[in-house]
Amino acid sequence: MNRQEPVIDSRFLKYRTLKDRVDLPWETVENLTKQTQTPIPTQVHVQSQPVAEIEPQPFEPQPLILTEAEKKALIARLAPAVEAALRENLKNTVEMAAENAVTRIKADLERSVASTIQQAVAAEVQKLDLSDIIKR
Repeated sequence: MNRQEPVIDSRFLKYRTLKDRVDLPWETVENLTKQTQTPIPTQVHVQSQPVAEIEPQPFEPQPLILTEAEKKALIARLAPAVEAALRENLKNTVEMAAENAVTRIKADLERSVASTIQQAVAAEVQKLDLSDIIKR
């Protein structure tokens, strides 16, 4: 099995393969690790000072107090937006109510036209003198 060297992105570097090797035998690496190992302490003792308990104090929000100028500015800013929203909703409500009323009127007219025509034709037939029609 051939070992393939790592490939470095050729778009950024002019070299495609890693050719320089670090010549370091395992024995040297092992000796270096033995030299740098420090003993881990088995017992750790930390002394701390007792802390007095702190009880949280309830937070009471402060009331927001606006000056007259701030109130006027707030009203001037909010009133047009509220008025526009109200007018839009009223317009939609009136349009929907008008459309519903027109739809109901059309349906009532459609229902009443047929019966009105039948009644009118029946009345006219009653008025006709059939003897005149038969003589012709």
